[in-house]
Amino acid sequence: MTAASRARHIALVLPGAPPAGQLDVRTLVSFGRHPWTGALGRLSSSDQRLIDGALERTGIAHLAHRPMTALSDGERQQVLIARALVQDTPVVLLDEPTAFLDLVNRVRIMQLLRTIAEGAGKALLLSTHDLRTALDLAHDLALVDDGRLWTGTPEQALAEGRLARAFERFGLRFDPVTGALRPPEKK
Repeated sequence: MTAASRARHIALVLPGAPPAGQLDVRTLVSFGRHPWTGALGRLSSSDQRLIDGALERTGIAHLAHRPMTALSDGERQQVLIARALVQDTPVVLLDEPTAFLDLVNRVRIMQLLRTIAEGAGKALLLSTHDLRTALDLAHDLALVDDGRLWTGTPEQALAEGRLARAFERFGLRFDPVTGALRPPEKK
């Protein structure tokens, strides 16, 4: 794939915002439209509506004119997710999309991602250390345990004890009710 084709097919969200100088939130989010603008990079009214919608859906519309340097790490993460949404690709890869977010925004963003996957028919692949949220909201899981890949539904992972076995190797107990990891029981 050429870089242009890749940018029209795959959006990427990594933890931590790239250096953005004095760019404001709206400008950085608008960069997600770059693969779809002409040689001059002009944004159409349709592009502007997509940008407005992404700012609203990610809960950061009120930050649109703030410089990136004035945001918290969690707010910056939401900006990167909004940028990926306006890129409007069929595939979105997200590495720790809820990094730096507080609990409320973590759940809200994960619900938004699931809604997008279901409603827009997009493939969202994300990595996360937030087990409980992944178990609650993911359609499918991929678990790498001792170099082997297992895939299935969250319900299968719990019923088959996959997570419990994966963490036993590290001396931890996985609580399937809470999704929490616990230290080994004292003997």
